[in-house]
Amino acid sequence: MTTTDLLDAKRRDVRRAVIGMIVALLLVIAGAGVWIADITQSRDRWRAGADAGWAAHQTLSETYSELYDEYVRATGHLPGADTPSDATDTSDAQAASPSVSGERGPAGPAGPAGPQGERGFRGFPGADGKDGDDGENGAPGADGEDGAPGLPGLQGSQGERGETGLTGATGATGPTGATGPAGAQGERGPAGPQGEDGRGISNLTCDDTGTWQVTYTDGATEPAGACIATTEDPE
Repeated sequence: MTTTDLLDAKRRDVRRAVIGMIVALLLVIAGAGVWIADITQSRDRWRAGADAGWAAHQTLSETYSELYDEYVRATGHLPGADTPSDATDTSDAQAASPSVSGERGPAGPAGPAGPQGERGFRGFPGADGKDGDDGENGAPGADGEDGAPGLPGLQGSQGERGETGLTGATGATGPTGATGPAGAQGERGPAGPQGEDGRGISNLTCDDTGTWQVTYTDGATEPAGACIATTEDPE
């Protein structure tokens, strides 16, 4: 795998991570939008219900007042009075002495259940509970697949020079090579210096041992091989 392939694989991993983060962020935003919309709708429904209840209460109060006034005008006395003379004026009736309350009657039967109210607001998340006890260690999982090779690392700094090693043993002498061709004739060298004068032979004799004795002009004598001595034949 070349360096270009490694870089492409790294870029693909980065793109996958970025796309995953974007998708997660979009899901969080969508969930928050749904939660806010739910709260808004619940608030609107509660407000509409409250407005409707207040309007019904106002209507009921106005209807009660109209019926009360109509009853007083029709009968000439307040509701609950024994004779019309007891209700000549509503203001006098309010200022009259309080009546004695009788014994409380038995409780009436329970009325039918009212309609179900609107759904309330969603509550806030509760506090985190205490951490539970640590569970037992699970069995080791299977080994995952090998990841892609990493990028080559930077070249390290040059290390210190090591100590000089010991001198190795001398190797065996190799075989003698073939004799090369004769070289070309060289140029003639300059003439040498004049030599010293030589010595000549001044005398040559055969000694008693049968050896030639050579005497040179410088007085030196050297043997020069065997000789045959000539003797006279006696008569």
